[in-house]
Amino acid sequence: MRSLTTLLFILPFLSSAQSIDVVVDNTTTEISGGVYNIVTSSAQEDLTVRIENHTGTDQNWKFERVLPSTSYWNDPTLSWYDPVNVLLGADFVVFSTQSWITPTTMNIADSGEMVVILRWEAVEVGCDLYQYYILHNDVRVDSFRINLCKTVGLNEITPQNLSIYPNPSNYSLNLSFQTQTPKEVII
Repeated sequence: MRSLTTLLFILPFLSSAQSIDVVVDNTTTEISGGVYNIVTSSAQEDLTVRIENHTGTDQNWKFERVLPSTSYWNDPTLSWYDPVNVLLGADFVVFSTQSWITPTTMNIADSGEMVVILRWEAVEVGCDLYQYYILHNDVRVDSFRINLCKTVGLNEITPQNLSIYPNPSNYSLNLSFQTQTPKEVII
């Protein structure tokens, strides 16, 4: 009974300590503790997230990234700032070959937020799973993951630019292109 009373006393404090929301900018997509998927054929990708403080106290946050197990992408820079006072922020050049923690903290008032801009450059086609942590007093208090996938870009041919004959066909098929002839055709 005493353990139950102690747990009921401590539980509200534990839940309020984890009141941090990580939201993909310009959306309502909450990714705190979860995974956000990006699939792109672009060689460069940016993502802006808002990290909102609802802990009931001011927070001194650092930002940490754990090195993914593969290396299809590089993440050469990280920017973070206070949207109320954009002069309170920093840009960091980071090493894509090792895990890192921002060298300085940013003070975020209760009910305040910081904006983090993550930038990646594709090395080759493939997926990397990036793990990010928010630290308060050098203790991990929240996390989120970004699953970043680079796909091969496809140039689709519209039916107006292609003739296929004879139709029906048993053994061979002729393709006639009205515009540029592709190097490879997959049917």
